[in-house]
Amino acid sequence: MQVRIGGNITGISIEDNEGRIFNSYLIEGEKYTALVDSAPSEFSDCFIERLSEVTDIKKIDYFIFTHTDSLRAGTAEQLIELNSNARVCASIAGLRNLKEILNKPVNEMSAKDSAVIDLGGISLKIVITPNLNWPDTMMLYIEESRLLLSGTMFVRYGSDASAEDYFRGELEMFSDFAKSALERVKTLHIRKVYPSEGYGSDARIINLYESFLDKEKETAPSAAIIYAGTENGFTSELVRTVEKTMKAKGIRTKLINCAENTDYAVKAMNSADMLCFASPTIYRKAVPEIMDIISRIDRVNKLRTPCIVIGSYGWGGEALGFMANYLKLMKLSVFEKPFGVVFKPSDKDKEELKKFTERFIDEVLRVK
Repeated sequence: MQVRIGGNITGISIEDNEGRIFNSYLIEGEKYTALVDSAPSEFSDCFIERLSEVTDIKKIDYFIFTHTDSLRAGTAEQLIELNSNARVCASIAGLRNLKEILNKPVNEMSAKDSAVIDLGGISLKIVITPNLNWPDTMMLYIEESRLLLSGTMFVRYGSDASAEDYFRGELEMFSDFAKSALERVKTLHIRKVYPSEGYGSDARIINLYESFLDKEKETAPSAAIIYAGTENGFTSELVRTVEKTMKAKGIRTKLINCAENTDYAVKAMNSADMLCFASPTIYRKAVPEIMDIISRIDRVNKLRTPCIVIGSYGWGGEALGFMANYLKLMKLSVFEKPFGVVFKPSDKDKEELKKFTERFIDEVLRVK
């Protein structure tokens, strides 16, 4: 689908089987033409066909990528093969990614923050906004028409609820970077916003995203308690004690069996303010599912996140030390020594775990 969105700007959209819409923008100035973003690689042929209906690809002067993941830059290789003379513009991190993906040099142009690409009557101001769920993200501000090509920020699918769903699912764990991007954007005089996914919006979407961030600021600290299913359920008794204690202390708590819902466990882990990992010891190791989850910690944004390690065991309890050491290698802040019990936790064990959890929460809140 091609849509004229203002002046000499045409939007080209691709929709996948799940209803996700990926956008690119062809901008034709008096002197030069730029294509911003592309489409997922599985839609390369369709995208090239739609783009060719609008312009001769060989006449495009700039291929600009606000983001170089497989969704936004999936057709980069085909575009460059069709037009190797075009300048390939992305952030420094983005260019590094592209060259590694393509495994060959490109006619590169590093996007510098606040620099302007003059297409002739149309000016593209570069706004570097990193880590909006990928290290290399940026936006483009078209000064003459006051349009913002916002990349992965300000995405919505029609309703305000859809915008919040996207924010909670994709950007909440990067909220500090989203706040920084929002402050940058608020200095611009924006009339319309066009993201690389979903639908375009008027400037109200900026205030809407600010309300999501404000709502996050006002809420209590959050915790994710992640455990692996056990044969006897003794470790499960421990995590329920931690959950009850955290809720009594006013912590927003999610209790997740990672063996049942891996994706949810990863998202919860990477968005929580504090963490609890629980596993029994099986053959002198932790349950594989819990180690898989720990290996997926976002080491950019979760550095020094406070966490505790707990579990029930029958012999040596090696899983507890193994998990704690791995978390330390991942640069998380492990509280005290792991809390372990032999087989079924007694009432005394649960009371001691309650006190252990309370000390942990008090320490976290004191530091915050």
